[in-house]
Amino acid sequence: MLVNKTTKGYETRSDKPNENWLSVEEQDNYYVIEDNSVLANKIRSAYPYYNFVTQNNKLIDIEVLEKPINEQPKTDIELLQERILQLEVAEVNRKSKEIEQQILGGTV
Repeated sequence: MLVNKTTKGYETRSDKPNENWLSVEEQDNYYVIEDNSVLANKIRSAYPYYNFVTQNNKLIDIEVLEKPINEQPKTDIELLQERILQLEVAEVNRKSKEIEQQILGGTV
């Protein structure tokens, strides 16, 4: 599992567990921890409400923070609505670029 040092987001790859598969330039921005470790599970359950606990520039634990009271988990319907909106925006952007290319004399 890779954990982004800035955003606290995490990524896993089943074909490369416990490895940093990123480019050399990006590797310093991430911690690498075992995918199925206690720490990995702790990060998954606390995300994004945690702080890093490091030692010698290694991630050794996290400090779990309280979730804001007004933050309620989103329902499946809310998540679906957000995804639909994202797709609609992407389609509008795609069509806008297409029209812009046509207006400027380019081909699509």
